[in-house]
Amino acid sequence: MSAPGDEPRRILAYRLAAPPRPFTLLTQAGMARVRGVLQAEEEYGPPLAVHFEPETSAFRFGVSRITWRIAAASTADDPKVAAHTKLATERAAQRLVGSRFTVFVGPHGESAVETPTATDLLEQRLLDEIERVFAVELAPPLPREPVGRGAHWTAHRVRALGLAMQVDYAIELTLDDLDTDGFDLGVMTTFAADPQPPPPTPGLEANVVVDQVEGTLAGRVVRLTGEATPVYSDLDLEAVMSLTEMPIEPGDEEREPTDEERRRGYRLVVRSREVMQADALGPLDWEHLEDAK
Repeated sequence: MSAPGDEPRRILAYRLAAPPRPFTLLTQAGMARVRGVLQAEEEYGPPLAVHFEPETSAFRFGVSRITWRIAAASTADDPKVAAHTKLATERAAQRLVGSRFTVFVGPHGESAVETPTATDLLEQRLLDEIERVFAVELAPPLPREPVGRGAHWTAHRVRALGLAMQVDYAIELTLDDLDTDGFDLGVMTTFAADPQPPPPTPGLEANVVVDQVEGTLAGRVVRLTGEATPVYSDLDLEAVMSLTEMPIEPGDEEREPTDEERRRGYRLVVRSREVMQADALGPLDWEHLEDAK
């Protein structure tokens, strides 16, 4: 616990026994590769809206188990997105309709997400993005000590990010407000990662390593302690990581890239924005949200 906040203080804990309600996730991600001062054109996916409806929920021994089904999915127009990319994403999103995500949540935000099986790489990218949002945002980690307004604490999660499969998410949470039913959190997440090989990726050689991961995932999350429905969240992610080609000799697989090797390599810039809101609060409109930024 970094700071317990103002009096009065109380324990925050999830007891997600109330039936969840439908919600919508809006997300958009982009990526660019930079060498020196030269930046390739950013590749953005279209804004993707995924509507979830609760299918089953149970609460036993302090752990909630909720299954959400993708009831609808669609993409929106964006001038940054090529027509063929939008069409391919739209088709992949439609194939995911009917898929189910099962989420387990413990009293202090301990969580696990079971995801459906993808049939191709584009579906897998969409599922990975949804799974990351669920794992990090559906049930933000809560401290075990009593807290009041202004409290802040840090939790760690190991997640994939871009081409780095093992990234430490250091999540700093600030309690902006709370009442008997829920809380409003400010979120500031920073990233760190050890040098690691990327997953098999077209166009990348086997002796490429990903390292020097840095960036932020920041915004706001509003949640209930008695119901799994995500009331509201809005977070922006921007991260940069080195993509370095380096010869690996027998016995030095653990060594880090040198400064010269990094200078000759690329830097990968990853950006995304995700917004979740309960349907009870009204429809989410991507253009309205962009205008409000």
